[in-house]
Amino acid sequence: MRHLYRIIFFTLILNFTFKIGYNQEKPHLVEIKYLMQNYKYKEAILLAEKAQESDSLNSEIYLLKGIALKESFLYTEAIKSLQKGLLIDHTNILLLAEIANLYKITSNYQNAFEAYTKMLNLQPENTTFKIQLANILLASDAAESAKKIFLELLRNEPDNSYLLSQTGLCYSETNMPDSAIYFYTKALEVNPGNIVLLTRLANLYIKTKKFEEGLNLTENFRQIDSTQKEVNKWCGYFYYLNKQYEPAIARFTQFKNQCAIGESSKFVNKYLGLSLYRLEQFQNAAIYFYDAFKADSTDSEVCFYLGVCHCRTFNPDTGLYFLSKTLNLITPENSFLA
Repeated sequence: MRHLYRIIFFTLILNFTFKIGYNQEKPHLVEIKYLMQNYKYKEAILLAEKAQESDSLNSEIYLLKGIALKESFLYTEAIKSLQKGLLIDHTNILLLAEIANLYKITSNYQNAFEAYTKMLNLQPENTTFKIQLANILLASDAAESAKKIFLELLRNEPDNSYLLSQTGLCYSETNMPDSAIYFYTKALEVNPGNIVLLTRLANLYIKTKKFEEGLNLTENFRQIDSTQKEVNKWCGYFYYLNKQYEPAIARFTQFKNQCAIGESSKFVNKYLGLSLYRLEQFQNAAIYFYDAFKADSTDSEVCFYLGVCHCRTFNPDTGLYFLSKTLNLITPENSFLA
């Protein structure tokens, strides 16, 4: 993504250069750009600072220096450089775009909002700027305002998966799960292999207790792509919620088989253990409960079932140990009992 961003940026810079005339471009600008194209940001910053001594009113130097500072993760200094450039040329779209992005990176959403608003005032029909503004509103807990922008954009691009997804997110953030499900489903129809959309939908189906719909969703996704292990996790969980424990075990096992060596999931181990427990396969269940307990020894539910499994498989000492530990986990500290 960062590599793509650099390509886009330098394309814009070259277009800017052609507008003012290639033969008129100053040598130090050419050299700064060359250094940046070769990822030599420290040298580019030093050269930009030197160039500013004799060319202090050139906004492009501040732009280039700002980007080099940003690529060096010096965000505060980058913002200062871009601010100085905007004092020289307050309508420069490239400067505004860079500073807006930096405000977003540093979670300064109010300043980012103001920068994107200025950009839209300069180019009112620019769809990209509208999307960026809506995303800033969404990030700053103004989902209702963001939703209005996304819905307006969808009128012209009703099959845009990203716009559908972000609209769904807005509805989710404003506690309208049914509308969120509608837009996420539409987005998934356009982009059927998107695991992020599947995850968002799965969480909403769990929240709204639509377990059968969640099961259909995940099984349909598996028909398209069963290689993404997360879908097997969700599918197993919906089988469990629907009290279909044998297929739940099969899906959770598929998830584990897809994990890399040393990789594990406390969630999967817990619900694989619970599925086996429901089928009274206590010895096998204990194995997965113990793996889940090792990942999180504060989970009182896992600890309880681990103790019960050991008691049911004629290991009373071990079982009583974990049951006693469960009591310690669920009993408030003495300070709360006073």
